[in-house]
Amino acid sequence: MLASYSKPGYPYDNAVTEVFFKYLKQREINRRTYHSIQEVQLSCFEYIEQFYNNYNPHSANNGLTPNQKEENYFKKCFKSNKSPVFSSDNLLKQEFNPNSPNQVWTTDFTYISIGAKRHVYLCAILDLYSRKCIAWKVSDRIDAKLTCDTLEIAINKRKPKEPIIFHSDQGSQFKSASFRKLLDEHQLLAS
Repeated sequence: MLASYSKPGYPYDNAVTEVFFKYLKQREINRRTYHSIQEVQLSCFEYIEQFYNNYNPHSANNGLTPNQKEENYFKKCFKSNKSPVFSSDNLLKQEFNPNSPNQVWTTDFTYISIGAKRHVYLCAILDLYSRKCIAWKVSDRIDAKLTCDTLEIAINKRKPKEPIIFHSDQGSQFKSASFRKLLDEHQLLAS
């Protein structure tokens, strides 16, 4: 996987993930008061796994949900017996609509309040093809461990065989030695 970084303080390259967090907060997080990390985890699970990936249509997907878009892609692949084509030197460059799943993943963090002056952090990874949230994790620390744990969830779910562009902002968590090692071990291209 090739890691991809936008300029510091330049959120537009990560717009898809930012919009995901915006709607997560509008539709789920900001409607409740949380008192523990477990409550946040349950709320994130309910939104991401039970609503967002299954029932939330996207204009970028021509009105399909993330799961529907991926199902349609894999149906075509099995009919044609063609594997996805991927150019490893192609970084994101604001090309937000890849031709197939597992070409470009994007990630970011958001914080969620759990009582007075306490926060937990949500790290999410989206597949840009379908906008599906393929991995997420909540922690009381925003650190390299959270990024690595979330990435391992995505890798275990998707089991990528080809290089994938992995786009993030320039946060220190995404530049850590442990995270870069994980990218290298799985042919993930930092972008």
